[in-house]
Amino acid sequence: MDINLISPRLTQMISLAAVLLFTGSGMAAEVLDPSSPARYDVVWDTPGTGSCDSMPLGNGEIGLNVWTEENGDVCFYIATTGAWGPTGELMKLARIRLRCQPALFEKGKTMRQALLLEDGSIKVSGPDGPDKREISIWVDANHPVIWIEADGAKPFTLTASVEIWRNLEQRVLRNQQKQVGFFQWNNNSKPWPSLVKGQPDPLRGRGFGGMLKGKGFVNSSNSILQSAEPAKSHLLSITVLTRQTKTMDEYIEALKSESVKSDDVNVAEARSAHAKWWREFWNRSWIHITSDNDSQNAFQISRAYALQRFMDACQGRGAYPIKFNGGIFTMDVPHMDSQTEMLATADYHMWGGQYWFQNSRHLYWPMIPAGDFEMMAPLFDMYFNAAQWRKQEYKEKFGYEAVAFAETQPFWGAQSLNMSAQSHTARYWTGGLELLALMLEYHDYTGDEALVTDRLLPLSDLYLSFYDKFFKREDGKLVIAPANALETYWDVVNPVPELAGLMWVLDGLLRLPEEKLGKERKENWTRLRAELAPLPISDKDWSKDFRPQVHPLAARPKMPNPNTKSLAAAEVIRDDKIRNSENPELYAVFPFRIYGVGKPDLDIGVETFHRRLFRQKWSCWRQEETQAALLGLPAAAREGLNFRAKNKDPRCRFPAFWAAYPDWVPDLDHGGSFMTALQKMLLHADNGKLFIFPAWPKDWDVEFKLHAPGKRTVQGVLRDNRVEKMKVEPDLGQDSVIVMDRQ
Repeated sequence: MDINLISPRLTQMISLAAVLLFTGSGMAAEVLDPSSPARYDVVWDTPGTGSCDSMPLGNGEIGLNVWTEENGDVCFYIATTGAWGPTGELMKLARIRLRCQPALFEKGKTMRQALLLEDGSIKVSGPDGPDKREISIWVDANHPVIWIEADGAKPFTLTASVEIWRNLEQRVLRNQQKQVGFFQWNNNSKPWPSLVKGQPDPLRGRGFGGMLKGKGFVNSSNSILQSAEPAKSHLLSITVLTRQTKTMDEYIEALKSESVKSDDVNVAEARSAHAKWWREFWNRSWIHITSDNDSQNAFQISRAYALQRFMDACQGRGAYPIKFNGGIFTMDVPHMDSQTEMLATADYHMWGGQYWFQNSRHLYWPMIPAGDFEMMAPLFDMYFNAAQWRKQEYKEKFGYEAVAFAETQPFWGAQSLNMSAQSHTARYWTGGLELLALMLEYHDYTGDEALVTDRLLPLSDLYLSFYDKFFKREDGKLVIAPANALETYWDVVNPVPELAGLMWVLDGLLRLPEEKLGKERKENWTRLRAELAPLPISDKDWSKDFRPQVHPLAARPKMPNPNTKSLAAAEVIRDDKIRNSENPELYAVFPFRIYGVGKPDLDIGVETFHRRLFRQKWSCWRQEETQAALLGLPAAAREGLNFRAKNKDPRCRFPAFWAAYPDWVPDLDHGGSFMTALQKMLLHADNGKLFIFPAWPKDWDVEFKLHAPGKRTVQGVLRDNRVEKMKVEPDLGQDSVIVMDRQ
């Protein structure tokens, strides 16, 4: 292997057996259990004032925002991934208030609220002493139930209140005995745009709510349960149900029936199984960074990674994908709207209920190296199900079966087919190609053949058919025009995101066995691949045409090597007005990895990165630090991580409720992009090879476990710039594992 083709710097071809010999016997005394996230637990010793002072909790489908108030109350919002309101907005189910008598703690007195990552629970306790009490809350990892356990050294009473605020829509069941039922049922709906003929209404008849109950509790009103007698221990459960029914009464009966199932749950066994699920989750993968230099934010970056992964796990196993703009953890946030400060309720998501692929994708790329494979299914299923309806619309309009996913669409797949219009998203189809790239990556890592048969190939047929049949040819080459180059340019020919995406996806599909593809697919896709124009290469100095008045976020690029060529955003930019701040040309680095460490012409990729128009905007949906990592540029990648890891929203207390930017709080794609960059700095898999430390700073120690293609895991320890352990299971062979020098 020619090392100069791998990296512009030196690499080490290290035998794994030799590396294993480096492991010192004294290391174990210094290192915590690597799979334990307890070092990143979030602990507060002063009460909050509202939901902006909350901690997140969840089981993959049901999520809570848990906070305390100065009078000793413990409160939480309940949300699920499927609680869609009548206009397609994601809503909360209710707010719960827990009150002890005597109070759990008094204003000005000692208290403790702790998010315990290892077992996915939150514990709130009052001051130590003979009257100490503690409330433990956990969302059962294996059942749709929220458990509340309250314990004290002396008997006390506990009251649980259901609080509602959407008075015309939210309801509390009347005349219940020893339980409080609460729900919303959509009597009407306004799905926009209109549904495809025959497509069922996704919103009408959708109900979401819960049933609160507890042994030894009685109703003091329709919305309040209280313990009948003081006791040292109290147990409450809230069974949650989201379901579409023909009538409201049918939903109510289903809710009651579901809550009866919870009565039969052995809580001790459920708690043990719940803790086991979380232990296994944390044992899948980890990244722990340390440094002697506090300014490098090593702990903060490691904690940010763990907390973002935790929030994904809390909402990633539901019926629908994670919403990038707050997910199920939205809060009552002061919000500037039209220059007037207002209080946005916990139901509010800026940009509404639609999924924007450019943002949503960042939550899913890092799940694959983390080994969180089951969380990919909601994303794949949503787009597959939407495609089954949209292909009818395309056939009626164009005369052939195809689908081009719009950049933004609700979960049922409605989208505009006005492809002649100019806007941020009207001719922006790159998300469908990236979805196929995600599926290919998932298959590489898991070997899941059912995904290929049931999802990847049917979607590829539809999506590639759109490119094949919708666009014309000139001189035997496909001409993708008119088209957007992301949201930045609205009228271009052959944008790099489309060309690179088609190249990457077609190459990946054509590597599949012919018996899976079939002869016709292979011939069609081989032809389409040959018809793609080459990626546009330019020696243009973009800074000469830079107009800072066009976009206030842009920073004038530097030209470190004017003798090297770079990629352009498109073959032709017919309208060069800048409407947003992406760097389309860098899509050929990520998500479509045509340029990078271990690939030819690395200098072109690096030069493209240095010439990018929008620089050092390490926030939200941007991905420059991931591209820097894949290009072997650790300084730039670390700069992005340093910014992201400390950039929580100033209105919130939890360190991973990321600042809203143009999205909403918590800005989850901000955290997802951060995770991908950190993973790629450590491990880059390509063409049967593993590149370890491709963009790792030499002053960062790290202990990590990540997943790799072929159902592999890679586990390593780096101390003082010395590899103490490197283990690849199953073995890949020495020549295919390249441990690179740190910079």
